[in-house]
Amino acid sequence: MRTTLTCVRRRQRKFDQAAGGDHPTVNQKRVMLERCSKVRRKILSWMETQTQFMPEVAVLRTQAAAKRAEESGTQPIAGELVQDIALLLPSELPAETSCEKQLQEFEFRLREGQVY
Repeated sequence: MRTTLTCVRRRQRKFDQAAGGDHPTVNQKRVMLERCSKVRRKILSWMETQTQFMPEVAVLRTQAAAKRAEESGTQPIAGELVQDIALLLPSELPAETSCEKQLQEFEFRLREGQVY
């Protein structure tokens, strides 16, 4: 359920960004920043929980962070937009990464619920 809400909020963030246009008002900026912060906290919480059930994901996140740091070496502020943070659900993992069957079934139910 938490992942479903996070996906919805990530889509809302993209929508807010598009709806704000080139010149969002101060209030629109504040609302977008608050939503962004809320989603980031939920994603970070998800990441902590996820590493308990899928320890190999921690290695993948470390590799991705190192790659991102290397690529952004010339940028003044390195970071990742909230809507671009990978959740690394079982279907997003590389084929050589093992994952419990039950976790795959949970994701299937999540996707099925999103369809309905």
